[in-house]
Amino acid sequence: MSHEIVRAAACASGPVAVATITAVLGSAPRHLGSMMIFRADGSSLGTIGGGKVELEAAAAAAKVLAERRSLGVEVEMTGAEATGASPICGGRVGVTVEYVAPGGRERAAYGAAAAVLAKGEKAVIAARALGQGEGHEGGCALAAFDGSGCLLAGARDAAGEASPSAAARAAAASNGFLADGGGICYTLVTPADRLLILGGGHVGLALARLATQLDFLVTVGDERPEFAAAGRFPAEVETRAGAWADIVAGCPIDSASSIVVATPNHQGDLACVRAVMGRGYRYAGFVGSRRKTKMILDQLEAEGFDPAEVRALRAPIGVDIGAETPAEIAASILTELVAARRSPSALAAMDEARLARRA
Repeated sequence: MSHEIVRAAACASGPVAVATITAVLGSAPRHLGSMMIFRADGSSLGTIGGGKVELEAAAAAAKVLAERRSLGVEVEMTGAEATGASPICGGRVGVTVEYVAPGGRERAAYGAAAAVLAKGEKAVIAARALGQGEGHEGGCALAAFDGSGCLLAGARDAAGEASPSAAARAAAASNGFLADGGGICYTLVTPADRLLILGGGHVGLALARLATQLDFLVTVGDERPEFAAAGRFPAEVETRAGAWADIVAGCPIDSASSIVVATPNHQGDLACVRAVMGRGYRYAGFVGSRRKTKMILDQLEAEGFDPAEVRALRAPIGVDIGAETPAEIAASILTELVAARRSPSALAAMDEARLARRA
């Protein structure tokens, strides 16, 4: 979602307020670096946790837009407010609400980051973090970097300015966030998660419907035109018809891409998996029984594909929850896709369980 906030901040026709979680003590509904944008017309995009956090951020955003001045707020969620009819997390959240005006350094930083994200690459936003009641004239964003710490826009290495090395450390951090101790925070923003579903049958349809609600950019391909008809899927889903290998070759695949193979037969699955091997995806797997899984994996190794990549394919795909219906199977697959996005350690545990199922 943060990539959408960055793009919205870069493309807004007027001033906007960008709220970023820059401090957390105790339990909080969203993680450090979570972002939300507020517009002058009262609309917003994204979430920093809902409830009291967003109510206070929205009030601060209205003030920021009126005064053209960034503001820090701290939302207390402990003590008496942690109990009662509407229990909340029981922590403290610091939010920096930034004023972003057209033509300023802040807009340039967001624009540069948005351009990199559109290419499927990571970006890091360096910005001042403001404490409770602390104000700052204008915006807070100082610079944008790519995932390796190369400067895209803004200032570098000046006193009190952004550091390329700190940006690179933020990009490598497990939580994608770094506070440098000098009042500057570095927030990693990852590109949109792409999901390529090869096979538009019952499972592919259920998966596409659910995945769009989880902020995936979904493409469905099928060699059968009727199963790749646009009217069969939600409006935001892209569809492609043609030979399996041609569909894969024509789709952008990068480290933010996941691929699910769910064709109607063994030959289609094998053609798809052959086509995706070596493409540098984040996640790939196929639907199938234990017997079918062994047949395809053995065939791929016999054909000379990298044995490590073959073994790493998620097959049988999905968490073993006893799923039977297409929607249940889709939910089991999406559990793994969310783990691939949010929790590599959880995905590793799922992979161990899958290898045991293959035996």
